Amino acid sequence: MSDSQELVLWTYLVEITHPGDLHRLWWAVASTGHRAQVAAALDELATRVSREPDSSQAQWCRYRCEIRDDTGVLVHEHTALLPVQALAATLAATASRAADPDPVPKA
Repeated sequence: MSDSQELVLWTYLVEITHPGDLHRLWWAVASTGHRAQVAAALDELATRVSREPDSSQAQWCRYRCEIRDDTGVLVHEHTALLPVQALAATLAATASRAADPDPVPKA
């Protein structure tokens, strides 16, 4: 990673509703950090979500994740209704993309 990329701060926001209750927040996390810090935070959230007792239920959650660079440009956005069992994998995949200094654009 180049020095200029290391200096860029990203801001992320993740909101997840309670399994089965799409109007009550279960997780709401936001912070700012370098690309590697954002990726690590998202990966940690994936681990925490996977360990929650509610994560084994066959229910749905509303999921929202935004990542912006230091100029406010939206780098990543994902809003979806997901089965709770898919949350950890979704967060881990987002963490992996955030950590990649040369992401491949989606087709």
